[in-house]
Amino acid sequence: MRDYGFDYGEVRRHAGIAFYPYVEDGALKWRRNPAYKGGELIIKDARTWEDFSLEAGVPVYTQFQKDKDRFLFVADPARCQELWEDFAP
Repeated sequence: MRDYGFDYGEVRRHAGIAFYPYVEDGALKWRRNPAYKGGELIIKDARTWEDFSLEAGVPVYTQFQKDKDRFLFVADPARCQELWEDFAP
């Protein structure tokens, strides 16, 4: 049993995600789903997540296998509420 879930109802209602990825001339590009109104796609470079105790250069799944409790900030955000207050991905 999972501690969290995701309701795909809105995704289905809009016939998919808000932006669809595709490759053109070897570059990743994005196409807007016309079923969504408004919104913008923000593309950022990858960052490290030491503030959430994640290790750079180590696959997330490997870290989860070694220490599942490290990821309780997802299932129980109150554990590190101060990190979520001004969170910007």
